[in-house]
Amino acid sequence: MKYPTIPKTALQVFVVAIFLLGCDAKYLTVDKHAKHVAPVLKVKESDVKFLSYCDYRAAREFPDNEIAASKGIVALTDSHFYIMSRNQKQVETYGIVRIPIDEMEAISISPSQFHLKHKKYRMVVWLNEASSYKLTEQMYDTVNQLFADNGVPIYEVDKEYEIAKFSQRRRNTGYNSGFYSGGGGDSYESPYYGSPYQVGGSNDY
Repeated sequence: MKYPTIPKTALQVFVVAIFLLGCDAKYLTVDKHAKHVAPVLKVKESDVKFLSYCDYRAAREFPDNEIAASKGIVALTDSHFYIMSRNQKQVETYGIVRIPIDEMEAISISPSQFHLKHKKYRMVVWLNEASSYKLTEQMYDTVNQLFADNGVPIYEVDKEYEIAKFSQRRRNTGYNSGFYSGGGGDSYESPYYGSPYQVGGSNDY
């Protein structure tokens, strides 16, 4: 079954709004930015429980300790996990990945990253640090609780991963001419693109 499509026009509005906010918003928070995200996710503002900049990558296997990660935005409601690139062209082409949380097979959370298992894939997500260590810790606790509420089991990872150096240089950088310039792994196509989990974008499934 295909999930409802988020119109490309709405995605473009969302991207512009986020990039304009990015000029003076180093961190995304639910209190300040959920109102910009909710219309695109087709949910109420109060439904957005978590929101953060992140680095991420999804693949069947990660043979190396370093991963070429993409810069993205992750959002959670009580029932769904959303992730999208921070590269404007990527969003216009590939839209957003949306996965029901109760479809997740397992989650593992450490102080620096969390791993998700879903349909033979593993996704590694590094949340961009908040303004303090305490707030960063609370962010991971919120993610953990939302997955626990959906009955997603916890598993122990065999290792943690580092972001590859060429993408690490671009972490927490600003925007250029109103949008992030890409690079650092942003050019790859997620295995979720072109699947029922892709919503919106010109290459919608």
